[in-house]
Amino acid sequence: MFAKQIQKEVVVGPEIVVVRKLSGRSLQKARDNARSAQVQNVREIGPEMIRAFREEKAEAAAEQILEPIVEPTKEELLKARRASFLAYDQFTVLVAGVVSWTAKDKGKPVPVNVESLGELDEETSILLFEEILDLSVAPINAEEVSGKD
Repeated sequence: MFAKQIQKEVVVGPEIVVVRKLSGRSLQKARDNARSAQVQNVREIGPEMIRAFREEKAEAAAEQILEPIVEPTKEELLKARRASFLAYDQFTVLVAGVVSWTAKDKGKPVPVNVESLGELDEETSILLFEEILDLSVAPINAEEVSGKD
């Protein structure tokens, strides 16, 4: 019931990072922040690029209608799940979801805060982002829940 009670240890090199499941409110904030960034990108792209994108998307949709419906493989479901994570702002997820870590700098513990989270390398950021959302976002289908092939 309470998201913060669900935690997981993630090994990152020699360090251990504790992440937690995000609350519905935290997930919404991460979606809102991602949406705001997307709107800003659209404004920067301009109307010509948006029109071209829509036309290309319409053509792809028309082609897809003609393709036979096939059950997705486990790999395709995993890929779709990871793609769904793009709806969330990565930094917002890290701020809300990283609880603690064993990292030290010059022998002193590094606090988990906005500044230190902003210093994470890209690989670590992506790993923690995905681990947090794996705990937080509902599975795509029933097979994913039960682990069936």
